[in-house]
Amino acid sequence: MSLAFPQWRAVMGALVLSLCLLMLSGAAGRAQAACGPGDFVPHQIIVKLNPIAGATVEQINATYGSTTLETFPGSTDVNLLELPAGSGVTETVERMASDPRLLYAEPNFFAQPPEGGARHHAWGVSDVAPASEEYAAQALGLVSAHAISQGEGTTVAVVDTGAQLDHPALVDNFEGVKRYDFVDNDKNPSDRPVGKDEDCDGETDEMVGHGTHVAGIVDITAPAAKIMPLRVLDRKATAMSSR
Repeated sequence: MSLAFPQWRAVMGALVLSLCLLMLSGAAGRAQAACGPGDFVPHQIIVKLNPIAGATVEQINATYGSTTLETFPGSTDVNLLELPAGSGVTETVERMASDPRLLYAEPNFFAQPPEGGARHHAWGVSDVAPASEEYAAQALGLVSAHAISQGEGTTVAVVDTGAQLDHPALVDNFEGVKRYDFVDNDKNPSDRPVGKDEDCDGETDEMVGHGTHVAGIVDITAPAAKIMPLRVLDRKATAMSSR
């Protein structure tokens, strides 16, 4: 059976459209694969010296052309190294695996907590007073618990995405407490959005507000306790293994 010209043109149009969609989906897949931070930090390796071999990190650097970015606290044997331009992380780790001067060498991996894929858009100003229908507070019997203690003299560290430091319900808990941002290496652990989809998963700033949420749990449980916000996860809940 032969097709009339209008029918043939419709069939060809459908085929062309299908091919275009396949090409677009392939391009999107390639873009998606190229997005995000990857599995590890480029040009960085974590090594542990073998104490029996007696080698120094300077000798390791001389062999591989690397430089020491950081020696981990509490140990002179574990170091974060930066590789020279043109050196691949995977290839260098494979070379170091047979180096008797090292107990191990591994990339500086990115990691995410189990909740990293969740959506916690908690940013914004909320009421200072708690809601009258807080099921958790009632179920935990916090009214009776607060009659015994409200956390006076206690400091609770919230190791998370930072916190909204000017949140009206939490500002008193943060007052006078030391704080630090291990992501940006400064003393401002603000839990702040940037409006970007940095890992190309279709969500912007999906973990912004999580640290503030956790701080709020501390506040409702122990309202007189001080809260120390420590930012170790970025707005995508990503952390490096060297942190």
